[in-house]
Amino acid sequence: MKVAVSLPDELGKAADRAARRHRVSRSELYQRALRSWLSREGDDLTARINAALEGLEPLRTSPAAVAQAWKDLEW
Repeated sequence: MKVAVSLPDELGKAADRAARRHRVSRSELYQRALRSWLSREGDDLTARINAALEGLEPLRTSPAAVAQAWKDLEW
């Protein structure tokens, strides 16, 4: 998939320098950065879900209690 993005000049120049320093293409640099950012976002969601479910007893928790914990999770 091709995507066009606009960057401030200094950010674009810094990205180009980083790509050269790491000997990767600009495209590869942006792919790595986006994967890293998305990975951290997923970790945050997992942590929030775990925190919401933390007080529930496993195997003894009713589906309604799990549903309520999920509903109470702040998105």
